[in-house]
Amino acid sequence: MKKIFSFLCISLMATAVVSAQERFVSETAQNRKALLEEYTGIHCGYCPDGHARANALLEKYPDDLFIMNIHAGGYATPAAGEVDLRTPYGEALASNSGLSGYPAGSVSRHIFSGNVTATDRGAWATNVPKILAMPSYVNIAAKGTLDWKTRELTVKVQLYYTGSAEVASNFVHVAITQDNIVGTQSNYGNYNPSQILPGGKYVHHHAFRDFLTGQWGEEVSSVAEGDFVEKTYTKVLPEIIGNVDLELIDLHVLAFVTETRNEVVNACNVQVEHLNGPDYYVKLGDLSQVLDNSCDMDVRMSVKLENKIAAEPITSLTFRYETPDGEGEFTYEPEEPMVAGLNYTLTTAPIAISSRNKEKNIALQVVKINGKEYENGNVVEASAVKTMGISATSDIVINIWQDKYGTDITWQLKEIESATVLASGGPYPDLSGTSNTKQQTANATLADGCYVFAIYDKNKDGINTSYGAGHLSVDDAEGKVVFEHDGKYKDSLRFLVKFDPDFVSNQKENEVFQAVLLPNPASEYSVLKVDMPAVKKVHVRLMAVNGSCVLDLGKSTLNAGLQEIMLPVKNLSEGMYFVTVQGDGVNLTRKLLVIR
Repeated sequence: MKKIFSFLCISLMATAVVSAQERFVSETAQNRKALLEEYTGIHCGYCPDGHARANALLEKYPDDLFIMNIHAGGYATPAAGEVDLRTPYGEALASNSGLSGYPAGSVSRHIFSGNVTATDRGAWATNVPKILAMPSYVNIAAKGTLDWKTRELTVKVQLYYTGSAEVASNFVHVAITQDNIVGTQSNYGNYNPSQILPGGKYVHHHAFRDFLTGQWGEEVSSVAEGDFVEKTYTKVLPEIIGNVDLELIDLHVLAFVTETRNEVVNACNVQVEHLNGPDYYVKLGDLSQVLDNSCDMDVRMSVKLENKIAAEPITSLTFRYETPDGEGEFTYEPEEPMVAGLNYTLTTAPIAISSRNKEKNIALQVVKINGKEYENGNVVEASAVKTMGISATSDIVINIWQDKYGTDITWQLKEIESATVLASGGPYPDLSGTSNTKQQTANATLADGCYVFAIYDKNKDGINTSYGAGHLSVDDAEGKVVFEHDGKYKDSLRFLVKFDPDFVSNQKENEVFQAVLLPNPASEYSVLKVDMPAVKKVHVRLMAVNGSCVLDLGKSTLNAGLQEIMLPVKNLSEGMYFVTVQGDGVNLTRKLLVIR
């Protein structure tokens, strides 16, 4: 049985043949495809940032860019028990590139400035499109087969010269890379979270595993306009390279043509027929939450899917999901059948979670393809949160405590279905002090429906900075907090808002008690008066807007009926605080303003 799978171009143990049969290489002049050779290592803390940048470029140029992650140098040396991604070729490649540190990368081994091909990761986004704009005098294409029983890979590579080379010969290079290798990776920041597993392990992609044509490729001397070259390569792939299993389904192979050791003039991608393999093989990739515009208790997730092998086009996929609240299944039916060799991005059915504004872990797996049980499904995981506030009154108050740079701040409250802007504000005047805040207030009246509140910062550093601890809240007409935030975000913050007059009485975990702070604002003290429906053990705290506890009154038992809790605030700095009462069936928050 034959299955089609998209590989990158491969060549293996060489037999040179010149033939005009079954020409599949294009004879139309083309621009170059780009090759990014990324020099990296498992103990390089900034290398995940390089991986993330390379992934972003691959997403932008999916058909025109190929990546080899070459593990070399001291950062690639594993400790006992760690994954070893080094190869016999890595050090020579790194030396040839002229790199001065890790991570670095050569884009098509082209010298953009100076006398070395390696550049800092910040230059890749500029250099890749420069390469793609350059014409190439040679086209390259390849086809192949991979037998899962014998592990024999056979690939036919074709070159066609649409122009004459300015050098006496070219060199064909063939490399094999591997995805989904789980191992160690130092990470100085949360640079590439999509490849970090829940336990802290890192998933390595594009890892260079081997050359099939030697360190510097195989020479081709027929390089005049109109020349056609065909080569066939065959090799039985080993089970293991280094200490890493060579998983057939995770392999990609790329071929590229150079002038001497540098200047890649073209590269290619290829489809490989899989023999004696599974009928279907799909691989789930990045899982992330979709921007949500629905005021329900569901989240929607986006997941990438690589359709590696498909005996027949896929018309339905059954997914199983698991959350801390339970598990379930849903079936996805694409608008067009999904064919082998292509990547897809899917949006899941709504997945229910039990609480708002709390992150939940979502795990997803394919369990059926075209209605048949599928046993090879990998599991992907990501966190999701329903960021939503519910108001029990139609009237709400929007409070924004700006930092010094009010001119950076704008916001709006919009009804989602009609896109009607209910309220908006900003920009505000800048403040004179270096770390001052100022409260800005607006009112709005909600109707039935779902709303989105969005606040933006032109400087992309939020409103809680070294120039003032700005923050924000939305309250209902009774002074209860609909939602609040410490103001620490980047370019924008977004919350869903819903009006539900029955919210107070129906919700067990939110605002089930009548409570008020008097006086409020306060300077010396305030009293929290709360009407308890039953005896409860609670913990009372006074919290700053940054989440730190400034006054802990400890745990106590409150009797049924009206209870009073004294809050001494005379030693607190002026500003906004939140009184929290938490216990069995109690989750109460009230806002307290301290003034002098």
